[in-house]
Amino acid sequence: MAVLDEAFARRAARYPELSGWLVGRALERSRNLAVNMAIVHQPRVDVRLHMLFWHLATRWGRVRSEGVTLPLRLTHNVLADLAAARRATVTSALSDLARRDVVRTVEDGWLLTGDPPSELLEL
Repeated sequence: MAVLDEAFARRAARYPELSGWLVGRALERSRNLAVNMAIVHQPRVDVRLHMLFWHLATRWGRVRSEGVTLPLRLTHNVLADLAAARRATVTSALSDLARRDVVRTVEDGWLLTGDPPSELLEL
């Protein structure tokens, strides 16, 4: 926990790179929250999950010849929380995504194939 008050601002003014970093981090956080809000407002859970996986892949994904791997072990319960859905609905939507061969589990996480969903690109 930190208090970023007027005294902090006076001391930080001596280090403009610190202020720039803090503002940049706040903007990045704001953008991520906006994308997350757009994702959870999609009516279809399979679209939400597809968008969520690609959003996470922009930060943690690794490009491979077979697609983009997302080395995160996300349970169906965690995905349900992230996608604002029920676990059973997430399980069903993941089966649909796997059947369409766009997202599937691999040994170290998830494999995303094809292109990111157009809904995410519009953001």
